[in-house]
Amino acid sequence: MKIKIYSFDIFDTVLTRIVGNPTVLFLFLGKKLKDLSFIKCLPEEFLNYRINAEKEMRAIYGEVTLSDIYKRLGALLKWNEIECKKAMEIECKLEESFIRPIPVVKERLENLRKKAKRIIFLSDMYLSSNFIKEQLEKYRLLTQKDKCYISCEEKKSKIDGGLFRYIVSSEGVFSKYISHCGNDPHSDIEVPKKIGFNIEPFLEGNLNRYEKILDSYALETEGLSSIMAGASRLTRLSIPVSTPEEKALRDVAAGVMAPVLTGFLLWILNRVQELSLKRLYFISRDGYILLRIARKLVNKLNIECELRYLFGS
Repeated sequence: MKIKIYSFDIFDTVLTRIVGNPTVLFLFLGKKLKDLSFIKCLPEEFLNYRINAEKEMRAIYGEVTLSDIYKRLGALLKWNEIECKKAMEIECKLEESFIRPIPVVKERLENLRKKAKRIIFLSDMYLSSNFIKEQLEKYRLLTQKDKCYISCEEKKSKIDGGLFRYIVSSEGVFSKYISHCGNDPHSDIEVPKKIGFNIEPFLEGNLNRYEKILDSYALETEGLSSIMAGASRLTRLSIPVSTPEEKALRDVAAGVMAPVLTGFLLWILNRVQELSLKRLYFISRDGYILLRIARKLVNKLNIECELRYLFGS
């Protein structure tokens, strides 16, 4: 059977975020809005306001846009129209700064285009197709020939199959000639399979067990552990492996060792600042990897401290 169209889910298949659970973005949004005096509540309280506003609107209207959500959020937080619009713009800018491409899928898209294959993108999402297209174009994942189907604009979702059926009608092909790639076991695998789509699962886009543990402490760490979970996912999605042993080593390195060592170095550098230290020694050989991480962190955090490697026995 010759496949005529290749469809791709967008988030955690083609694009991902540098946090674990996408709702953690609202925690960082709350911090920014509080700094700008948009809100008086704590960032974690704002996170709940934002999540509940979306839930309430979906319960009434089904598929909703970001504007729909902010109408309800504005009512909850007593914002005027101008404040709602500004806060919505801040969320979009923050969302954009959190988005990254998934290398292995980018390579897959490039190979399909070399064969002149038809490619479409779809997502159950409140963000506009224009915003999503901008993110895809930013990373050269979208061409003028491609099309995006977004649930909030089509008023149909993947989760109940409506968006897949609409694609079949809109594209004018039978479902058996479409291959769909996505990360969600229900809306990207089970649902389109029932409709007759060919399925190409991409479960690697989901958090693994180490990343889920990190993400579960997002509130206690003010979002830091969720960023570590997102960094772990992006790291393993960027490093191809060919054996189960290589996969295990990569996943443990990205999801366990890197967060532990980075967290330890962050604590050390915090103590460096508290004690006003000007020089820090790392003793060989166990200190070598710590020194390399520390050099990265002091530059990112603008910490003035001389780092040296001390040869020991």
